[in-house]
Amino acid sequence: MDSASGAGDVVNTASEAITVEELSYTYPDGTVALQSLSFRIHVGECFGLIGPNGAGKSTLLLLLNGVIEGPGRVWLLGQSLALFNEQKLPRRMSMVFENPDDQLFMSTVFDDVAFGALNLGLDDNTVRQRVQAALEAVGMEDFAAKPPYHLSLGEKKRVALATVLVMDCEIIALDEPTNGLDPAGREEFIQLLDSLPMTKIIAAHDMELIEQLCDRVAVLDEGKIAAVGPASDILGDEELLRDHKLRCPLTYHRVAKLGG
Repeated sequence: MDSASGAGDVVNTASEAITVEELSYTYPDGTVALQSLSFRIHVGECFGLIGPNGAGKSTLLLLLNGVIEGPGRVWLLGQSLALFNEQKLPRRMSMVFENPDDQLFMSTVFDDVAFGALNLGLDDNTVRQRVQAALEAVGMEDFAAKPPYHLSLGEKKRVALATVLVMDCEIIALDEPTNGLDPAGREEFIQLLDSLPMTKIIAAHDMELIEQLCDRVAVLDEGKIAAVGPASDILGDEELLRDHKLRCPLTYHRVAKLGG
C-alpha cells in the first residue's frame, strides 16, 4: 500500500467507511489477483462481494485488513490504511475468516476471545467485561471454559465472530460466513449478522445470504469490478450474473415463475 504521508493521508469521507482507489495485488508467483479497483462503502451499510472462484474476493478482504499490501490507496473512516499499526487497525476494522480454525488457537474459548483485547493493552477487568459481552452477543456465554476443538463448526464460527466483536471495531469483514453450516445453523448465523449495527463487508457465494443482508453489491471477476450497485439491481440481473458464473437468489426465480 502506498505509505507516503501528506495531504492524501486523510480524506473528507464522513459518510464513508471504506474508500478504495486503484488498488491492485500480484502474488509472488506472478499471479495477478486484483487490478486497479476503486469503490466506496458507506458507514453503516452491509456491502456484498460476489464473484466466481478465483475472482479476488478473499485477497481484497486481506488487503483491506492490512494482512497483505499492494499498490493503491485505502482509507478507513477517512484515514489512510497506511497510518494504522497492528494495535490501531483492529480498533477500526477486523476480519472473520472463512475457516474458524484459522482464528481459534488458544486452549479455551475465553482465551481465544480475550487474545485480541489483551493485545490492545486493555486491563484485565475490561478484557473480562468485553469477553463476556462478546460471547453473550453470539450466544456462546456458556462455552467460555470449553476448548475450541470440542465445538461444532457453527459454534466455532460464533466464537470466531466474538473474537472480532471483542475489539469493538467499527467495520467487520467476513469471508464466506455461512460456508459449511447446516440450514438451521446458517439461518441463525444470518440473523446474528443482521443484528450487528456496524459496517459490514461480506464476500460470499451464498446468494441468499447476500440478498438477505446486503444493501449494495459488487461483482468481482478476474480481479476487476464488473458491476456495483443496489443489491436488488445486481441480484436481479440474471444476464450479468450468468456472465460471471453466478446465479440469481432462489427467491428471484420463484418470483419470476409466479409472475409468468
